[in-house]
Amino acid sequence: MDESRDARDVGSASGLWRPAPRPQWVQEVNALGRDLNASGVEPVLLALDSLLAQARRRTALDDFGAGDFLEALTVLLDALEREAELTLTGRIIARDEILNALECRLRIEQAHREHPEIGEEVIEAPIVIGGPGRSGTTLLHELLAQDPACRAPLGWEVRDPWPPATAEDPRIAAAERAVTLWHRVAPETQAMHPFGALLPQECTFFMNHSFSYGYYPAAYHIPSYVQWLVRRDFLAPTYAWHRRFLQVLQWRSPRRRWVLKMPGYIDHAEHVLRVYPDARFLHTHRDPLKVIPSMTSFIGAIVWMRSDRVMDVPVFVGMMSAEFDRRFELVRSLQARGLLRRDNYVDVLYSRLVESPLASVEAIYKQLGMQFSEAARERMQAWLAARAQASRRYADHRYDLAQTGLDPETARRRHRAYQDYFDIPSEA
Repeated sequence: MDESRDARDVGSASGLWRPAPRPQWVQEVNALGRDLNASGVEPVLLALDSLLAQARRRTALDDFGAGDFLEALTVLLDALEREAELTLTGRIIARDEILNALECRLRIEQAHREHPEIGEEVIEAPIVIGGPGRSGTTLLHELLAQDPACRAPLGWEVRDPWPPATAEDPRIAAAERAVTLWHRVAPETQAMHPFGALLPQECTFFMNHSFSYGYYPAAYHIPSYVQWLVRRDFLAPTYAWHRRFLQVLQWRSPRRRWVLKMPGYIDHAEHVLRVYPDARFLHTHRDPLKVIPSMTSFIGAIVWMRSDRVMDVPVFVGMMSAEFDRRFELVRSLQARGLLRRDNYVDVLYSRLVESPLASVEAIYKQLGMQFSEAARERMQAWLAARAQASRRYADHRYDLAQTGLDPETARRRHRAYQDYFDIPSEA
């Protein structure tokens, strides 16, 4: 199959979003994978026993912790083999991601076993940022992480969290190489989302270690895995792991307030509050008619990195539209029940955040009763200036509502109540 022609035909036939052509070297790797597969050779195994054994060999450790992750991993691997239509590049990425998660489990368990006092670490009043993708969550996360009183998990820590860091730690360079490979496989992602070993990383990437949550359903076409998740209570053990992971990063470090980011934090507010009763929620909002096409191109590119399957745009867009409806009703219900209140919940508008980032942060701090120090302000100003300079090196992320198949007037009417409730201006 000529994969670049396949992607082009899908887009031109329907007028919907289509992926960018893959770099030539990726096309050649994937062609090799198809040839090997036709010859009965599978060069990259996604077998449970193989993955567990290699993780043990690479870490010289054996204790993965609570065994409930094995069922989740088994279901995930089965779905990857049967449904995801992985290319050879996709198989390499999937094996690396799963191996990394297993190695992290081994190291986190080693840390708790060798230092039981880690389990006594208290994660105090974390700030959790949630909301639809492409609504400013990353900008807000990185901005708040500049406050000397706050701390965010960094890219390299999420990939290799134990033992504690040393000066010029080689794990930082290794994590940066992984980011570079990601961008070499899909160069267009550089304009879509910042990744880096020393950049704040969202919690999705260490929630992956439980294999019962994470970005697997977004990055791979695995409907049977999603259906399995829906049938089980996966959030309680996943958030127990969440705390266990943060305790390791916090141990023997200066005590600072965690700033955490994940789109699902608003959806999981009740579970978050069970684990962190004093959590503070920041809920970002943006015009749905900008979020939906931006997310379509971003998630579509992530899936295309791994699979010859082109995103089913109408299905994805329908899910995104339904997510706005569901989250709107959920927030109103949580507010009515008193779980989300003015002292633990702030709505953050994307338009205001982009236009006046420091004023937005100051308003957040004031509502939550936090001190906005001069040191925090200065560091945030410096970061914003550096960010503006760095952004000039990359092309803009371009996306188009027309490629979603949505009728603008119908979509606007559908989401009008949501926009009115949160006072979200229309951008499109």
